[in-house]
Amino acid sequence: MVVYIIEMKAKLNFWKLYIITAIVLVITFVMYFSTTDKTYGVNKTVGWAWDITNIQFWLSLIPPTIIALIIIGLITIIVRFILLVFIRRRRS
Repeated sequence: MVVYIIEMKAKLNFWKLYIITAIVLVITFVMYFSTTDKTYGVNKTVGWAWDITNIQFWLSLIPPTIIALIIIGLITIIVRFILLVFIRRRRS
């Protein structure tokens, strides 16, 4: 089943969305790089740098991120289970 999914030919809708996304990405890059002053934050003094370099800041982000990922995974498993049950009931 996995090999079948990998070896399937891409449909026309996929290529349309792929090309649109690539065009939007290129336009975004062109707009960003043409409107900045070509320094991109290097060698600029900024007042908030200490906040993100402080280890406490990064350590405080880890537990909520792990909890969010666990919740998203559980929701995905529950939705998949509900859809599979619904499909099986519909077929029978």
